[in-house]
Amino acid sequence: MNLQSKLRELSTKMLRRDQIWFTEKNRPEQTDLYCLTDIVLPDGTKPRNDANYEKNYIAGKYGAVAGNI
Repeated sequence: MNLQSKLRELSTKMLRRDQIWFTEKNRPEQTDLYCLTDIVLPDGTKPRNDANYEKNYIAGKYGAVAGNI
């Protein structure tokens, strides 16, 4: 297991789904704030406890789009 994999595993063990929040701006420039536990995936399920949150976020599965900081 490489360092990046170990860090990813550590981050999913350190944060519960109810501790992960996202923000997203809508058309009138208002910011929506929502929790990972509020997300329903296209198949009707919720994100699993053992899901790779970072990978799914980058893939756009949680709505808020990753941007440059």
